[in-house]
Amino acid sequence: MSALRLEGVSKSFGGLRAVSDITLSTPVGKITGLIGPNGAGKTTVINLITGTLSLTDGRVCLGDSDLTTAEPDAIARHGISRTFQNIRLLAEATVLDNVMIGFHRHEKASFVSGLLGLGAARRETADIRAKSAELLQRFGLLRYADMPAGNLSYGHQRRVEMARAVATDPKILLLDEPVAGMNDVEAGELGDLYQELAASGIGLLMIEHNVRFVTRMCEHVYVMASGRMISEGRPGAVMQDPKVVAAYLGDKHAQG
Repeated sequence: MSALRLEGVSKSFGGLRAVSDITLSTPVGKITGLIGPNGAGKTTVINLITGTLSLTDGRVCLGDSDLTTAEPDAIARHGISRTFQNIRLLAEATVLDNVMIGFHRHEKASFVSGLLGLGAARRETADIRAKSAELLQRFGLLRYADMPAGNLSYGHQRRVEMARAVATDPKILLLDEPVAGMNDVEAGELGDLYQELAASGIGLLMIEHNVRFVTRMCEHVYVMASGRMISEGRPGAVMQDPKVVAAYLGDKHAQG
């Protein structure tokens, strides 16, 4: 089983420690939560996992593979994909084309074959197009396949971003505030998709400010504050931890 593991991960910018000694595990087939107040360092952790930032200390591993010093493209090839706080789609490209981009790392035909329109490249493109359409069907987006992605509602753009991430065939999917700006109905519908992805064997690590949503979706939750891990465990127990209450509401609430 290819669990994602962070072992004593730290990151310093000059003399400032953004995150310090972070240890966590995200098993496949489960949804794991990573929560904390603004400025806790959660997105920095995601950037360290994906190689966007280099580690100062610690290790990042996926199964038996040590990804600590790997480049972002190598990390993606190992099976780690992500979504972003701010949706990053090609607004003028169609929904279908946006999802096809996710299959790019699986392409086998050479660049020259594609440039010349040779048979192998044409067959591969047709196969990717069909697989992308299947993903759109799975995410309830097939009717929008030929529409520019930028014309979709916010909630549907989130679905397109998710479909593109799944197209990379990830073992671990990192979700950075996936239901931010959504109402309860939209968040619930997306939550159903996350549960389906976990059931299919993908491990999901979810950063989210909607604590009620995290509590419903996750079996295990980690809590960060000021760059450090302050609590972990089952959601119900974690949210009653005085350190967590203090981090979100202030010390006087924790004492009361």
